[in-house]
Amino acid sequence: MGSLDDGVSASGSSLPNSMEKFLCDRLLDPSQPISERFRALFSLRNLKGPGPRNALIQATRDSSNLLAHEAAFALGQMQDSEAIPALEAVLNDLSLHPIVRHEAAEALGAIGLESNIPLLKNSLVLDPAPEVRETCELALQRIEELNSGSRDDKSSMTEKSPFLSVDPAGAAPSHSSVDKLREVLLDETRGMYERYSALFALRNHGGEEAVSAIIDSLGAESALLKHEVAYVLGQLQNKAASAVLSNVLRNAGEHPMVRHEAAEALGSIADDQSVALLEEFARDPEPIVSQSCEVALSMLEFERAGKSFEFLFMQTPVVACLQAQLLQVKAQLAQHAMNSHNIDGQWEQNLSGLFHSIPNYPISPQSSLESVEVELNDADAMNMQEIHSLENFSFHGKRPCDSDLGELQAIALRMMRN
Repeated sequence: MGSLDDGVSASGSSLPNSMEKFLCDRLLDPSQPISERFRALFSLRNLKGPGPRNALIQATRDSSNLLAHEAAFALGQMQDSEAIPALEAVLNDLSLHPIVRHEAAEALGAIGLESNIPLLKNSLVLDPAPEVRETCELALQRIEELNSGSRDDKSSMTEKSPFLSVDPAGAAPSHSSVDKLREVLLDETRGMYERYSALFALRNHGGEEAVSAIIDSLGAESALLKHEVAYVLGQLQNKAASAVLSNVLRNAGEHPMVRHEAAEALGSIADDQSVALLEEFARDPEPIVSQSCEVALSMLEFERAGKSFEFLFMQTPVVACLQAQLLQVKAQLAQHAMNSHNIDGQWEQNLSGLFHSIPNYPISPQSSLESVEVELNDADAMNMQEIHSLENFSFHGKRPCDSDLGELQAIALRMMRN
């Protein structure tokens, strides 16, 4: 992972060696609180190269099943084909918790190479856990559709999720009605891939009827489907789901992977009742659940303090500044929405002020806004002392969600073109 000097990392990312090593060490240090290790993990998944990859691979064998499964998930979202042998080994290791093997299978599907098909077919037959077998089924169909000659299949698979996630199934056609999608999602006789496709289409559709259909599907028989439903409700951050998610978290007989996603979703919704429940279940005897609550509460603590849960030295200075100022504008609009009838004009005024206040940081056309990587070719541009000062970089409002990142990318790309 490189030495502790200030040179640029040889791992493939442009992050200085000392910073990359800091992240990798923090991720793999079992003496650190689980929330601190997650901060490092969420930061590493935005980087490329063997250093971050190898740290995440090592984390898939961690004693914390929650951290191990999140590391496997991150490798899939990074779509790094170099991680395939390690993911195969995780999938085939029956000594690992099913939640970890499940994420390894999903990651192989997210990477999407046809060479992964035999690996997934093997586990589809041999793995004893139904949630792992169902994940293999999903991943196989995703890869087959991704590599098929059908234009419709390819367009649904390659269309970017509005939440910037690599979904385990392509969303059903956008012209499908909410009633039809609801019927498919709730139909226990349908295949898992078809039900997942309906779920993601309902998520993308939004609206009260779509959210209601998603909530109702938490009564499904499949733990795998229910865990994805809870994940989607967390993406939507709709308070209408608070009660049912709370019931899922309280149910000690529910699969830990479902309760874990319910806890994280409640952390995203973050109303008073949800926070109180997370505090209660941070002492749950199931570590996957208690650690999920601990991480969710930590994220809320950073959010309320106006800080980023991720280490902000991950970002280019202009992206960090854009992120902060965009969130400030949104928070101001939300605060004054009840008293103002000219929100559109206020947004334009605040947004124009945002551009005037952005520092003049140089950006090259090669800057990667997709991976939000830092471009620091000057070895003296940042040192370890600055890591901690950047952790305290403040903004107002909620932590950046994927829609905010999309706006930031669009704004910054326009700046680059101009």
